[in-house]
Amino acid sequence: MLREKPVIVQQATDLSAIGGTTSEFNALKESSLSEKYEIVPMVLPKVHKRINLQDIRFYYTFLKKIRPDIVQIRGAAVDGLNAQIAARMVPGTKILVCVYGMFSELVYMSPIKRMIHEHIVEPIIFHMCDGISCVYKRGDDRHQLKEYKNKLLPYVYNRMPSIENISSNDKAVLRKELQIPAGAIVGVYCGRFNKEKGLSYLLDAFQMMKKMWPEHLHILMIGDGDYREEFIEKCAGIGISERIHCVGAKQNVHPYLRISDFFVMPSLHENHSIALLEALAADLPVVSTDVGGNGEIVRDGIEGLLVPSADGQKLGNGILKMSNDEALRRVFKNNIAENAYPQFSNAHVDAQLDLVYQKMLSKGLRRQK
Repeated sequence: MLREKPVIVQQATDLSAIGGTTSEFNALKESSLSEKYEIVPMVLPKVHKRINLQDIRFYYTFLKKIRPDIVQIRGAAVDGLNAQIAARMVPGTKILVCVYGMFSELVYMSPIKRMIHEHIVEPIIFHMCDGISCVYKRGDDRHQLKEYKNKLLPYVYNRMPSIENISSNDKAVLRKELQIPAGAIVGVYCGRFNKEKGLSYLLDAFQMMKKMWPEHLHILMIGDGDYREEFIEKCAGIGISERIHCVGAKQNVHPYLRISDFFVMPSLHENHSIALLEALAADLPVVSTDVGGNGEIVRDGIEGLLVPSADGQKLGNGILKMSNDEALRRVFKNNIAENAYPQFSNAHVDAQLDLVYQKMLSKGLRRQK
């Protein structure tokens, strides 16, 4: 007899962590999809970034016991390939690859690693799977996927997280702790400190803005990474240290978003950015580079301002425009509530994912008990 409902195994990372696969898995367990599908996480104790027999054995043992209808692989990388090899050895299991990003697209990856991923790892992953779903619409147009159009399924956006509000008093207290004046306009960056995030071009923007830096403008920088100390030193060299507040990595960034007035994303490469979705959930207009799926989250002139990547001058002009125009920020905030909330809501994302699951299941007969 048929199972009561299909079993979906999701490859996941540490479910004790905050964000990422943890947030997605918890959202699914609490959604209406949990009534339609049995959703099971598959968590490897330690992820290896290479083909690893121990990892394959772990995945195979796990999947053989559960015998799922679908295994959902996260990303086109080597750790996903280990899970995919194991899943292919379990008869009747269909493999869904959810493409968030590709290592071969990273700007600062070495040529050898890029070649290995683009010409070996990614083709094997796409050849072995039964279906491919990208995390944003433009992702379907990647040249790496042109040979696998018959496997492409509807895209599924990341969902907008819930951002708790804080009181006016708490906002004032936090600003005071950070030495940000009460009446300041605050632009906030939240992400890793590395070159992939375009921070060298943010410094170019600051350099361009120096002579016309608004008295009211302060920039809050949240995150950590190899480039952080150099970034702080270069801000000092420009002479803007008093206006730049680098607070390090924070387990909960929500209060810092709530004390800000707009969000800045200078990235050279993004997929469907959770950071941008968090910004919109906090009602923050955005100044962002138009890379990856950013333009599907923020539309230029509607929820924020989009600028070309690797262009410090245009990024700086966008920051100046956003910081100086209160009426424009207010228009963007209203548009966020009207447009972004429904587009990335749990209900909309669940409907997209349900369609993908149904198309995967229709590729063959349901598994018997």
